[in-house]
Amino acid sequence: MSRSNYKKAYFAPAIWKKIFKKKLNKAIWGRLIFTRSSATPTTLSNAKYFVYNGKIFNKLNITHQMSFKKLGEYSVTKKPFFFPKKDKKKR
Repeated sequence: MSRSNYKKAYFAPAIWKKIFKKKLNKAIWGRLIFTRSSATPTTLSNAKYFVYNGKIFNKLNITHQMSFKKLGEYSVTKKPFFFPKKDKKKR
């Protein structure tokens, strides 16, 4: 049996407060989530939340397909790398 079959989903205490106190979720401070390691419950679906990635808050629209997956999967922590284009000078 693999680990994912017996391991339960983790919900942080702050997530439980957001579930039971939905009146606070309308304000901006009620929609901030600091724990990327917690899973998304189905009661938070169809809402906009801000997930902290260590530097900034990423805007996240939680859908029904995201339920019981970790919030860290949807907040990017690394900056994408690309090569800048060089100007071609005439010689």
